[in-house]
Amino acid sequence: MPQMAQSSNTKKKSNTSTKSKSGAKQSSSKSAAAETGKKPIRREITAVVFAFLALLTIIAMFSNDGIVVGAVGSFLKGIAGYGFWVCAPVFILIACIQGFHRGRPVAMRTFAAILLPIFVGALCDLLFGKPELSSKGFSAILSQLYAGGQEMTCGGVLGGLLAYGCKLAFNGYGAVIILFFAFIILMMVAFNVTFKKIGEWLNGRELAEYELQPEPEKPVEPEKPVELTTPFVDVPKDAYYY
Repeated sequence: MPQMAQSSNTKKKSNTSTKSKSGAKQSSSKSAAAETGKKPIRREITAVVFAFLALLTIIAMFSNDGIVVGAVGSFLKGIAGYGFWVCAPVFILIACIQGFHRGRPVAMRTFAAILLPIFVGALCDLLFGKPELSSKGFSAILSQLYAGGQEMTCGGVLGGLLAYGCKLAFNGYGAVIILFFAFIILMMVAFNVTFKKIGEWLNGRELAEYELQPEPEKPVEPEKPVELTTPFVDVPKDAYYY
């Protein structure tokens, strides 16, 4: 009898322990589900920040008055040079990408969009850049590129270095072609456009069917009646007298 009582007590303890463990697991799973159910707002905050930067950049395109506006415009010009003119639309694009992501991964699209002003600055540096890089050292080159970017005479620090590296690796014409195609690819990535989508759009496009129309018949002009005229023969008067 005492052994049976002990065995029943142990069974009760084991049952209570398993129930407590299962209850703890259920509570932990519920808390984890509640945590995962919360939507993060990191991307929305990033969208607001880039929209604000776009506003400041647009103001800096017309006026450098103000500490914040002047600092933002000076920094972007020194970094991207000629690419400063596309910074505002790029920031608006990034704000739209981050704000309307719908749960999809957008890191690659955002990174591609950030690179667009740099590649624009590098392309314009190869085509319109005036200053020659200094040979006094890397720090002197950086300061020269930063000052030239603020004066809008080169591609800035990042754009100028990219243009200089491509020009060393290839000649000037090859660097322009490579940077142009790289810019096109970055645009496609930023706007989420692939070659497959382009092919599907071209194949699925409805072509207008042209109906064959007969050529207009030329009106037949009625033939004019031919008038038979007798030839006039001039007979001399003396011909009747023989």
